[in-house]
Amino acid sequence: MLDLTPQLQGLDSLLSQSPALQARLTDTLAQLDREARATLADECPYQPELSQCLSREQQLAEQGVTPARLATWLEEHDALMARCGVPANRPFWQQQRSQLKQQPERLLPLARLLLQQQRRALEQAQAQWQLNRLSVLRRDYLARLQAWLDTLLALQQRFRGLGLDPGVLVDLADSDALQQTAAELNRWADYLRGNPGILDLCERIGRHRQPQSQTEWHPVTRRVAHWPLQANAPAPESLFGLLPGRDLPQLLPSEWAQLGDPELASLFELKYLEARLLAYQRRGWQRELQWRQETRLEPSETERARGPLVIAVDTSLSMQGTPESAAKAIALCLSATARSHHRPVHLINFATELAERDLTRHSEGLLGFLQLSFHGGTDVALALEAALNTLSRPDYELADVVLLSDMVLLDLPQPLLQRIDEARRQGHQIHAVAIGEIVRTTNLNSRLDCQWQFCPLQGDIEMSEGAAPAATVQQGHWQGLAGSA
Repeated sequence: MLDLTPQLQGLDSLLSQSPALQARLTDTLAQLDREARATLADECPYQPELSQCLSREQQLAEQGVTPARLATWLEEHDALMARCGVPANRPFWQQQRSQLKQQPERLLPLARLLLQQQRRALEQAQAQWQLNRLSVLRRDYLARLQAWLDTLLALQQRFRGLGLDPGVLVDLADSDALQQTAAELNRWADYLRGNPGILDLCERIGRHRQPQSQTEWHPVTRRVAHWPLQANAPAPESLFGLLPGRDLPQLLPSEWAQLGDPELASLFELKYLEARLLAYQRRGWQRELQWRQETRLEPSETERARGPLVIAVDTSLSMQGTPESAAKAIALCLSATARSHHRPVHLINFATELAERDLTRHSEGLLGFLQLSFHGGTDVALALEAALNTLSRPDYELADVVLLSDMVLLDLPQPLLQRIDEARRQGHQIHAVAIGEIVRTTNLNSRLDCQWQFCPLQGDIEMSEGAAPAATVQQGHWQGLAGSA
């Protein structure tokens, strides 16, 4: 009903680059169409008269009509036609009414004709009103969409060079929320653009988790040829028994010996006639081609998709300022990339307190979560306990944990280290990004699959691998803006 597609033709390139935005726009247009239908149904000024006309037609078909009732309908006819903007044709109806005295049998057809004309006039007036109202609604909705789409275009321009889809950071269908968060999104886009080392670090973290393959066994039925031995060779060379018969070349010598005695010769002839002479039985073997169905379990290697992501962000007092901004920018970049690939993401904000957010269920809460800071002490054990609890969920199988902190930590208790070892044996990987120039070595370092050190002021990135077998990426060093080219 409310077709706004022609007015949105210039957004094809924007929509093709963002599937999330395209889905949101489709939902928004569908919602506007439902609103337009509800508005037309609620505001139509002709609906009461049209409903009354339809009721009268049904009453006429079931009960007929009386002269008094027809007279009442004729008295209302002029006002109804005037309301619809249609000539009432009053002389015609007065003439027809006067003729009813001589022709009373015309009462029912005349009433039916009157109601038909009234219904047709009401439907035409209603259709014209709907066209006019739709035109106004279309202009209003386009004005609402234009402000929303202008903001989207501006965001797309800012995030295009960053390789991120703003559709996974904020609810693009909510224009009010978009206007409120546009400034925050622009601030983070400018921060990422001014710190290219963060984007490079996030790309390295994503590459470090190599896709894992798994072997699956499937029953496969095939038509298989085989060559069994069959006793049907034309040259019987094997002796395998004795049979009564009359095959003279195969007779036993004892049977032939009977011919040497005249008395036994008659017995030989009788046994020959009755096919009771003992003879050797021979047969030959040869292989014949036969086909049969065989079902076997055969392996197939399939590549598992990249798993979910658990990101723990340190917002303690030692992280205040540039390190905290860098950690939150890394968390934003990793979350946006993972969500664009439909990977579940669980965020943990910690110091001596803890706050969690599952972006799979609340994707629009990422920006608000990044604004949260505790600025207390650092209790990384609390964050790792929460991360390990998340890994135990069925929907976080093969999830990776990324710890963003300055790594100014104390040694972890042994029970927690045992839980980390068990998680790694189950296929999970634990990564850490040390933000700052000084990194303290603790008993956590030996449990890390990989640790990056990121200096936010210079933009340098250094990587040291942990003890996990999965850590196979070679060491690398990247000079930031303050380093050499």
